[in-house]
Amino acid sequence: MEDLRDVAVRLSGEIGQMSQFEVVCDGSAITVLSFKMREDQPFTVFHVSDRLMMAGWQVPAYTMRGNASDVAVLRIVVREWFSMNLAGGLLDDLRSAVEHLIEYPPEPEPFSHT
Repeated sequence: MEDLRDVAVRLSGEIGQMSQFEVVCDGSAITVLSFKMREDQPFTVFHVSDRLMMAGWQVPAYTMRGNASDVAVLRIVVREWFSMNLAGGLLDDLRSAVEHLIEYPPEPEPFSHT
């Protein structure tokens, strides 16, 4: 478990250094980390999740419940087989996803009348 926690904390540290993201949970208590977009990004965690899925990763994006329903995060669960080498590959694909979304920003969501 210590090795898994080390992977989670190192991974969240690398993600936290990216200017687009803010780490919400760093994986130090349990081997689950979550992160959200910093303000004024031209894309959402849902766009990032889609780009990562195209690279073969399952990194879900979802909105929080209750009073935090305006917060959307990405979540990574570091499991027994998740090595630092695999984390490095995920980071590479995350950086590529961000680069793509910066170069080709998604269309803004249309205003919804409810």
